[in-house]
Amino acid sequence: MEIVAFKGRDNAERVAFYKDGEPYNLTGAGATGAEFEAGGSRIPANITGDNNHEVEFQPGNLNARPAGYYGKVIIFTAAKPKGVVIAGPGMEVEILLTLHP
Repeated sequence: MEIVAFKGRDNAERVAFYKDGEPYNLTGAGATGAEFEAGGSRIPANITGDNNHEVEFQPGNLNARPAGYYGKVIIFTAAKPKGVVIAGPGMEVEILLTLHP
């Protein structure tokens, strides 16, 4: 997945997750929170969508210099309070972010 973002702008992006072709309910699987990380910066993300299978974030809020980055979606659960990367480099869902000034 490719995302183009602009520093300081409120554009929101969504990443959807599926299992066996069906929307994967992240909150039903125990997710209590989410973050997006790229360029050494993390921002809060929201679990959303009709089936709670999407993660929405505003990449323009990253504290990173304009450049190209691989992004990561991190999900937190009661059992995994440090977070689990569910999208990132080398994974089924890869995110290539281009951050512009």
